[in-house]
Amino acid sequence: MHPRHLYFLLCLLGIVLPFAVFTLWLRVHGLDLRLFVTELLSTRIGTFFGLDVLVSAAALLALIRVEYWRRPCATSGCPSSPRSCPDPALLPLPSLGKAGRRDRGSPTLSDARRV
Repeated sequence: MHPRHLYFLLCLLGIVLPFAVFTLWLRVHGLDLRLFVTELLSTRIGTFFGLDVLVSAAALLALIRVEYWRRPCATSGCPSSPRSCPDPALLPLPSLGKAGRRDRGSPTLSDARRV
């Protein structure tokens, strides 16, 4: 299996599986944030996963902030794009497009920087 196809499959699973479970929970309980946090933190394994997601999001935001100030993007919206992403599983999608262009021999932005 080509790595690009594997990444796309994992990206789809990372989107569909969590949102399927969350949608079922929303149908039963509605948008009750207090109950959501209570159920998330009610067991040690739930606390582990909840804190893992929060710390990962904080690390991602710190990385974006540091890297943006070291090497600003061409567009002003670049640093905020991962923050506005509804699911971290969507983040590899832009790199999948780059991999496809590389495979076809089309130049990428990183190729242009090397010239």
